[in-house]
Amino acid sequence: MSNEMIKMFENFKSAIIKKYNNSEFSTKEAREIAKELGYDENDFHHIWHKAMYPNRVARGKYIFDQNHSFDTKSKKPSKEAVKKEVKSSVKKDWDIISEAKEIINDEPVISPTVDLKVK
Repeated sequence: MSNEMIKMFENFKSAIIKKYNNSEFSTKEAREIAKELGYDENDFHHIWHKAMYPNRVARGKYIFDQNHSFDTKSKKPSKEAVKKEVKSSVKKDWDIISEAKEIINDEPVISPTVDLKVK
């Protein structure tokens, strides 16, 4: 996210907080404030997707937390961590499979023959 977008989101958030004091607001109310700030529909779509949707409390209702920040980034796990997790998961799967093989008898299961001819 660019610094320009973060400033737009912060500007929008401060206008919402100024009017609603960290209480619930609707999409319609947010759209009106965005228009008052001079944002077009494309800008509002970005605001809704990145700023409002993650703070949704009900369908069409949103709240910004008092300590909310837009500059938080999610950290992507390293390749080594992913490989380690996959390796441990595969090992657990093989352990389960080997346990299942011990439980199952080695004798073949013979199913009764059924006459499948239509009469």
